[in-house]
Amino acid sequence: MVLTYGEWSYGWLLQLGERSEASGPISPSFFIIVAEALSRRLSALRSVGSFNRYFTTSRCPFITHMDFADDILLFSSGEVASIEAILWAVKDYEEGSGQRVNARKSLLYVHQKCMTARRELLSTTSGIGVGSPPFTYLGCPLSYGRSRVDLFVPLIAKVHSKIDGWHNRILLPGGKLVLVKHVLGSMVMYTLAASNPPGIVVKHIEQSFSSFLGGQKGGMNKQV
Repeated sequence: MVLTYGEWSYGWLLQLGERSEASGPISPSFFIIVAEALSRRLSALRSVGSFNRYFTTSRCPFITHMDFADDILLFSSGEVASIEAILWAVKDYEEGSGQRVNARKSLLYVHQKCMTARRELLSTTSGIGVGSPPFTYLGCPLSYGRSRVDLFVPLIAKVHSKIDGWHNRILLPGGKLVLVKHVLGSMVMYTLAASNPPGIVVKHIEQSFSSFLGGQKGGMNKQV
């Protein structure tokens, strides 16, 4: 993406994309370049007069988007003008890069106190359906307000399911320690670090790990 005479130009991206289809090895590089182009284009919304930011406290940065590989979260106010500014930026990107946003796999989330009429207006304007929290994004539970225990029940159940599958196997203490560190630990590390769960959730998971290392199941010790 280049800035020419005050306007964004994606023409070179389209030419690079055509060459990428003919020569496979450049495809990963092309993906990284177009992702960066979209990121900069969305960041430029801060200078658009009709775009109003997603409300946060004064200590938080001006957030317009967060992206991870080919997945992206967009943030704005609930005003139609802000949604239209995002749609214009996305459409400009689509025309320049040749990529398309899949509206059927996209969802619009608004505040729980948002009026039904406004929800329908924003959905109609964007062409995207309205979702309802809580929901899971990249393995992390997202919802309104403070973090709650019930949001992490699926994670706890996943840990219990994995441990239950190991209880009927004869495992040495060293083998159990490896499973806890490299299997169970990797299952929960990302979610717990990114979601800031209640302390009782962390305590329960740690107790599950300890019970597994001690040979317990359902409160009973398997060691004789």
